[in-house]
Amino acid sequence: MSITRRPHLLGPGTALLLADTSLLAPQRLSRFAADSGISSDSLLISPLCPTPLPIYNFASLNPGSRRWPGTRPEMMWHPLMWLPNRVAGRYTYPDDITGEPVRESDEVWIIRVALELEASGLYDAESATWLDVLSEVGIDITNDFDLGRIEEWLDGSPDTALDGIDLSPHFLNPLDPAQPHDWALADALTLLEPVRESSWALTADEIFSEASRLRQPDPATNLPLALTDVHALATALCATSVALLGEVPMSTDSGVSTSPTAEGHGAFFMRAYSALLDNGSDATFHDQVLEALADRCYTMREAYWPVLESLHAAPPQEVTS
Repeated sequence: MSITRRPHLLGPGTALLLADTSLLAPQRLSRFAADSGISSDSLLISPLCPTPLPIYNFASLNPGSRRWPGTRPEMMWHPLMWLPNRVAGRYTYPDDITGEPVRESDEVWIIRVALELEASGLYDAESATWLDVLSEVGIDITNDFDLGRIEEWLDGSPDTALDGIDLSPHFLNPLDPAQPHDWALADALTLLEPVRESSWALTADEIFSEASRLRQPDPATNLPLALTDVHALATALCATSVALLGEVPMSTDSGVSTSPTAEGHGAFFMRAYSALLDNGSDATFHDQVLEALADRCYTMREAYWPVLESLHAAPPQEVTS
């Protein structure tokens, strides 16, 4: 059997660092959960990465189980189902200021894993394909016999081929395999602030565009929406804004304002969300809320867009020793 690559969730050209869309994140989370059988509570989704990432906590599994409860054998081809302990776990490192030990945060972990997955070749951004891990050991997920074999292994039965799968060699330092394996941690810590700010720019841009579309649909591509549909979509936009943009600072590190008013982002988005819930039948009010939402998100987008441009213009991160 030849080594195979497979697409999953993402389109060609999608990098793992920074989500190409935040508004589709709930659908991607649901799709990954359905495909893998993993509960959404055991998946981490973030604007920093376009695909959900499984949370590894095998200490809580029932005796004999090898993966998350409900794991589907059809998904066991995916590299995210086979992350080595070093990659799946969290690093502890000294704080730059206090020297006290700090556990890798969700954001740092997501960035590090994204860097390692692309550097390893397990994910290829150009084609948006993942290595079929099982094809390396001659197991075919399209074969019913092999699927039954995987299911038995997931339930605790021994299997020489499956027991021997170890992706650790893929994650060796790509420039110098003799160097420490934690090369991506320093890069992730360096990238944390610009990647986070770039995600704000992308999310604000997406919400601005969607709010503008709801206010003035393009007659060539979009039919006018019923008020009930506008209400549902506008409410969802405000809820997304609360979750993803509510804690954005009121100004950038260089002093550029991220808001057209003095009201904090979290307070504004929550007020808009609550007001929409109370005024579901007022079309004029919906338009006013969407206009204010678009204005705020445009201001935020403009404040952080230079960070995104600088991040894209920067040379690839060098592997550090």
